[in-house]
Amino acid sequence: MTKTAGLRSASWQAKLSFVVMGLGQLCYGQIVKGLLYLLSLAGLVVYFVARGVEDIIGIFTLGTQQENLWLGIEGDNSMQMLIMGLFAVVVLIFTIALYVSNVKDVLYTSREAAKGRRPHSFKESIAYAADGKFYLSALILPLIGVAMFSILPIVFMILIAFTDFGGEVVHPVLASWSLSAWQKILGVGNVGSTFGKILGWNVIWAVVSTS
Repeated sequence: MTKTAGLRSASWQAKLSFVVMGLGQLCYGQIVKGLLYLLSLAGLVVYFVARGVEDIIGIFTLGTQQENLWLGIEGDNSMQMLIMGLFAVVVLIFTIALYVSNVKDVLYTSREAAKGRRPHSFKESIAYAADGKFYLSALILPLIGVAMFSILPIVFMILIAFTDFGGEVVHPVLASWSLSAWQKILGVGNVGSTFGKILGWNVIWAVVSTS
């Protein structure tokens, strides 16, 4: 049976969770798990409605209103919008992962119920996660920490390189997406050839040292 066929033949309780996370679990008597999914969904919806969608849009615009203290206009901060936009993207990825987890969980529960087995209680699910999937339980917090405090800042710095931020373009002046920095690096005297040699050496070193 393909995954698509499995989704189509799922029980009505499972299909409820396809629409609203946690409803299927509640129907199967998994109250705590269902409420956790439901509350998570509510919190995520509130976040995206309140500012998440706006933050994601801000990644592309980097601000539309420039600050003018004389006129009392509170403008946008391009770098702040970039940071918050990246955070919103991370939350969006988390939301998708949570939804997939919700679907997999309710499908598993529906299959167990179809076999006449009692759905796992919240304590049993926690025990299984701590024992049967200990590697996931042990790594989830470190992975979140690495993503937030290592990967996200690196991505932020990489993205800055593709804007015109710097020099005269600092807050309150709005930044914009641009390749001007790369044009300066590659187009000034011998800088371009030097940059190419350094980049090539780093690529070779990375390949050799990890092979």
